[in-house]
Amino acid sequence: MHKIALSVLAALVVGGLAVPAGAASTADFYKGKRLKFLIGFGTGGGYNLYSRHVARHMGRHIPGKPRFISQNMPGAGSIRLTNYLYSRAPKDGTVIGMITQAIPLSQLLKYKGFKANINEFNWIGNASVSNGVTSAWYKKPFKTIDDVKKQEMIVPATGGRSTSTLIPRVMNAILGTKFKIIQGFSGAGQMNLAIERGEVDGRGSNTLASWAATAPDWVKNKKLVHLVQLGPKVDPRIPNVPLIQTLATNKEDRQVLAILSALPTIGRPITAPPGVPASRIKALRAAFDATMKDQAYIAEAAKLKMELNPMTGAELTRVIAKVMDIPKPVVAKFAAAIKFGKTFKCKAVMADKKRCKKKKKKKKKKK
Repeated sequence: MHKIALSVLAALVVGGLAVPAGAASTADFYKGKRLKFLIGFGTGGGYNLYSRHVARHMGRHIPGKPRFISQNMPGAGSIRLTNYLYSRAPKDGTVIGMITQAIPLSQLLKYKGFKANINEFNWIGNASVSNGVTSAWYKKPFKTIDDVKKQEMIVPATGGRSTSTLIPRVMNAILGTKFKIIQGFSGAGQMNLAIERGEVDGRGSNTLASWAATAPDWVKNKKLVHLVQLGPKVDPRIPNVPLIQTLATNKEDRQVLAILSALPTIGRPITAPPGVPASRIKALRAAFDATMKDQAYIAEAAKLKMELNPMTGAELTRVIAKVMDIPKPVVAKFAAAIKFGKTFKCKAVMADKKRCKKKKKKKKKKK
């Protein structure tokens, strides 16, 4: 009887190791499912373009070959989506999203309304590493960053926590530039339209990859004058444009500006919520990596003039951890810099006031 019992127990253990009780295989779980790929920004910009491009191809590399449905969820520089992924999204691997490269700052600076913990997310990969740039329209009088120290340059922005506000504001505080920041634009498409109409002078924040994909004619016809670049090293295409951190006159300022230069390395980050089973995170990461090498994906990117310089989920995790480990005194000085100066409302420059983003009025609670 003892031998029989031991044999049965051994069979159960071996069987349990092979197929955990009550747990379907990854392929069985994903087969026939429709997954959500959420985008923390509106249409017309690089985040939207890269998200939808990945979503169109990644599903066929996941076991079970599910399909992705892309959905925009803009708000507060993608903080709305970040909070949703952290607190409310299903924790089963059926929802992933692309959020801003500046999202670590939301936690480091303790933004009001930010309710997530960046360290708990499951990073799937980065669709594009590309240097950031501050750029002027070619018809405007700004040819170098020094010109912005002499004359006010009007730049559009979405919200106060977006890089479109943060980058020019920090430059005003640290470098003495005179960027006039106009907030309230709904996204990159609207900001670019304002540039064409002469309502603003350029963009305080974008990436070389986004310019190439969303405004190829501007790039081809040299309608953009890049004043400064953000990244770990100079992009060879614009060798004469200075890295932002090299413009600092002391060590502390250089450390503050280096925070901005770290953001482009995070690029277009894709994440899954905390709590997703490890086996599904492994499958999603493998699918992302396979997508980056997929010839159909690469061919479509070339057609769309999209630059591909991806980063694996493991690499992205290490980069974000490094940013989150910035010394507190440097973070404190950065926090002071982003509070420097004033910002203005979209209607201050737009000829068509209806194109400005409208704020929803809060309903008063009845007593």
